[in-house]
Amino acid sequence: MAFLKGHLPWTRIILSLIVWMAVFVYAVPVEKLPPRPLAQFITDANGETVEIPNYIHDDVGIMTPEEQRKFNYLSDSLYALTNVAMAIAIVKDIGDYDIRDFGLSVARQWGVGGETNEGVFTLIVMDKREFTTEIGIGAEGYLTDLRISQFQNAHLVPHFKQGNYGAGLLEYSYTIAQAAAKEKNLTLNVDSLGYAFETKAEEPRTEKNEDNPWYYDYLGFLLTIGFFLLILLADYLIYYKEEVLVARREKRAKKTFWQFLDSTASSSSGGGRSSGGSRSSGSSRGFGGGRFGGGGSRGGW
Repeated sequence: MAFLKGHLPWTRIILSLIVWMAVFVYAVPVEKLPPRPLAQFITDANGETVEIPNYIHDDVGIMTPEEQRKFNYLSDSLYALTNVAMAIAIVKDIGDYDIRDFGLSVARQWGVGGETNEGVFTLIVMDKREFTTEIGIGAEGYLTDLRISQFQNAHLVPHFKQGNYGAGLLEYSYTIAQAAAKEKNLTLNVDSLGYAFETKAEEPRTEKNEDNPWYYDYLGFLLTIGFFLLILLADYLIYYKEEVLVARREKRAKKTFWQFLDSTASSSSGGGRSSGGSRSSGSSRGFGGGRFGGGGSRGGW
């Protein structure tokens, strides 16, 4: 044991070097990675410069311009609502690299996920007929490996086998967006252009029952009034007993029912809650994070 204790620091150093060597060996060189997509700027009919978001790198051309536009709008608006960023890279080949190692390298290099690291990066390699989705550490809790695998098998595989790559990616991305919105307690909808927006649920309407007497509609109100009247009566009886019948006794500082409620409320309201949060903004939008711990799933068609 004394030998181990004396050599424990060296053991840790050697193990650390082995880990770093393994990371260095399996890391994909930056020059082999597809470049991060950049936002485009156009001039509209009014002469104003408009920024068009871009979260897709497609050097194969399997997605039409309309499909790319819908995905970009979906990813951009989803990030504004939930801080969850989605990005896609479609490449012809990756050489001898493992698709998951390559996907992780791209996701980290691009910085998908923003400040909260809730990134969803999908890589499609055409010659291998494989795909992988890497999940940032901020979203691993609700976008689990099993869940992503189920989404892939339900949406990517059937469409990809028929050659409908763009339709499959849009359907797959929309499903992920719905899951992310549900995690944030939002009801998400997407318009024809691809923009995601929050939908407020309408309160259910209750139809009146004409067979019931009129006072059924006010039963809750009447019960509430009766409850407070009982409290007032109890307070009066307590006051009468303590202040009138015992008036000749030594005066004491006694609290009535309402004073007791006031003191309880004041003592329990000493602290406060902090709520709300800030979402990252700026030209980087969904990029700028990039912490991926290995969560995700791969598949093929």
